[in-house]
Amino acid sequence: KTRTQPRKMAALTHATDNVPPLSSDKKRASDASAPAAKRPSLGPSPAKAAPATPFDAGPLLKFTPEDQALLVELCKKPFERQAKHFINAFWDRSSSKHKPFGENQAECERIYTWSQEFSSFDKGQRGNELDEFEAHQFLEKCVGALTVHDMRSALKAIDIDFNRMMSLTEFLIFHYALQEKDWVYLVNWSPGMSVAQRRLIEAAQAQMSEAREKLNVSREMLEKSQEAALAAQKEQEQASKEAQLSEAAALESTKATQELEAQEQAKADELKKQEAMAADDTLSTVKQSRAKAQVAILKNDNGQSLRTMRITQAAAARKMAKAATKMKEAASKAEASKLEAEQAAKVAADAVAAADAAVQQTTSQLEEAKAACAEGGCEEGTFWWLDRDFEESMKYMGPKQKAKALEARTASRRKSGTYSPQRP
Repeated sequence: KTRTQPRKMAALTHATDNVPPLSSDKKRASDASAPAAKRPSLGPSPAKAAPATPFDAGPLLKFTPEDQALLVELCKKPFERQAKHFINAFWDRSSSKHKPFGENQAECERIYTWSQEFSSFDKGQRGNELDEFEAHQFLEKCVGALTVHDMRSALKAIDIDFNRMMSLTEFLIFHYALQEKDWVYLVNWSPGMSVAQRRLIEAAQAQMSEAREKLNVSREMLEKSQEAALAAQKEQEQASKEAQLSEAAALESTKATQELEAQEQAKADELKKQEAMAADDTLSTVKQSRAKAQVAILKNDNGQSLRTMRITQAAAARKMAKAATKMKEAASKAEASKLEAEQAAKVAADAVAAADAAVQQTTSQLEEAKAACAEGGCEEGTFWWLDRDFEESMKYMGPKQKAKALEARTASRRKSGTYSPQRP
């Protein structure tokens, strides 16, 4: 088993060399929520495999117990810390397959991307390693389509400590085909720095985390502010629409009322005229009789046309009242939405200001730490990672916020003496 494993590693590692790092926003090839019953097995179940210790055979056979314990401890660290440790260890040291990361920072970018991929596939929220199914998915995405046999071989080759999990460290050891001397160097590596330098780096990392969190909050607040402004605009448009409808209903009601009043006035005038003729003794008996008959008809008349006009007028009045009510409600909603949008804009502005201050503080502490560690021997990979985090954060900034962040970084670099025209 010990002899065949390097061959498996060499064959499968070759596949990863020509695969560029994939961005985390692409759709995964398979569903991470698939039932555990369908997950591929790395071999016999724990009930059947009962070695006294996982280090009795395999690639760790020549490790000392101390080195074995250091590897297990390293694999228990969060993905990001595993990645930083690996980059730091080989920043100035070449492995059997790749030159130092300080001279080949494209590899740092790949490790940065893989760290994010590990976090995205970690559905169990362990934070430091993937189970068999999650590892299968990661390899399928980052290495390419593999047969079941090749996949199991790859997972067996990568799972160095035989805990049926794949940590980022194990994958990197597998991918870069580290030899035993490189493994020992990796697990025993520690930065040669003073306590003060260590504190500066830790403070810079903590400040970067805080800045990223505040940037996320500011982005969320800006999105909410934009949503509130859009809602206020829609409410205002609805209020304007209801006002127009209310105005149209009022005109319709006025017209119906005027027509009804005109019809009733015409009837009243005709009745008055006929009554006068009926009482006029100068008229012939026939004309008086005809006028009296007309008076009787007019007094008893409740014709269809007049009833229709009354119904139309009443309906128009109700419509006008309803439209007026809706207009008031719409205006009230529009005003409330406007106030909400103004409040959201204020909260967003405060969040952006806090994020800007945090970014400025981050750049200051980061460049201060770099200046203090300028003589070397420190975590150059960590500095690269923090700069990369800064670049990643700027992707989510607005133009003004991004300009402020770049200005703050340039000012911090000038102040700390780490500025150069090629690296402003």
